[in-house]
Amino acid sequence: MADHDIRLPSPGVHAPEFSPVGLSEEPSEAVLLQESFAGTLRRRRARQHVSPPFLRWQGRWHVPGRDKEPEFIGAAIEPPHVAVADPLGAEGRTVSGRSAFGRRGARRQAGMQDFMRLRQACVEAGRWDRPLRLFVPFGEEVHAAEPLLGQVEDILSAAHFPAGRLEIAMRETAFEAFSVETAYTLAVMRDSGIGFWLSHFGSGTSSLTLLHDLTGSGLLKGVSIDAQMLAGPAWRHESEGEAEGLPAEAFSFLNGAVTAVMSLGLVAHLDNVNSPALLRQGREVGCREMSGTVFDSAALDELLSVPREGTGRRKMGRRAAPPPLPGPALSGRT
Repeated sequence: MADHDIRLPSPGVHAPEFSPVGLSEEPSEAVLLQESFAGTLRRRRARQHVSPPFLRWQGRWHVPGRDKEPEFIGAAIEPPHVAVADPLGAEGRTVSGRSAFGRRGARRQAGMQDFMRLRQACVEAGRWDRPLRLFVPFGEEVHAAEPLLGQVEDILSAAHFPAGRLEIAMRETAFEAFSVETAYTLAVMRDSGIGFWLSHFGSGTSSLTLLHDLTGSGLLKGVSIDAQMLAGPAWRHESEGEAEGLPAEAFSFLNGAVTAVMSLGLVAHLDNVNSPALLRQGREVGCREMSGTVFDSAALDELLSVPREGTGRRKMGRRAAPPPLPGPALSGRT
């Protein structure tokens, strides 16, 4: 082909137009803002993946009859107290009119944080000097579906933590779409040794039918009831004052709930037992597992004081980050 021949672009391909003026134009304010926002997101996500979540621990106790001392049986991580907020707020909108993150994006982010907390808890519990039980509560964003099985399997494998020592608590909303597939997923995890608990029983719309179905399928180990919910102002009349124990109406509800749970062959756990009066009332209704500040924290402090391998002891009240875990990233699953 001669040098003066003109090469035509192939069909469907548009040749770029040459514009000397365009080369000297500076990026618009919208482009700069978009690039700045994208960079900020990348830095935040990088920090989330690098920095392990801070875990708050509480002991779990087996409480026998009145004349016997409680027995320390394990530890649980407390659920996060800060909700995940939409970074753009109500005013952050895309072209379609929806929020760039939206409620679905915030729920997904909160669900990923639950798995990050599970991962961190397995790493720390793997350093305990005794084979005690690890209890991990999930939030409303984690559902009992097939992806749950893969996420937990990856975490246990990477942390080298035995499934037989792990117990997971899920809210009733996690079982909203309870189906054959859900039952199969939970059955596989149960057969590997993982115990499942129903948490926050009575705090929302509780379904006795769902509780019966989960128990009849052999998928549920126990039910957790929040003592502070029953001790709150919604259950207390003005004439009852600020007593440490439960008022009569709340105590009757607790007694009935524990009786119903135990009649199904499940374990009743009373959470947030923060006074001797609540401990006494929990024993009266038959709760044999409890947790709260009323119990001596020495056993839990001793369990958590085991030094980390390759690191010094805690400095300035902050814990050193554990070594990174191998395996696929959690963000790859839905």
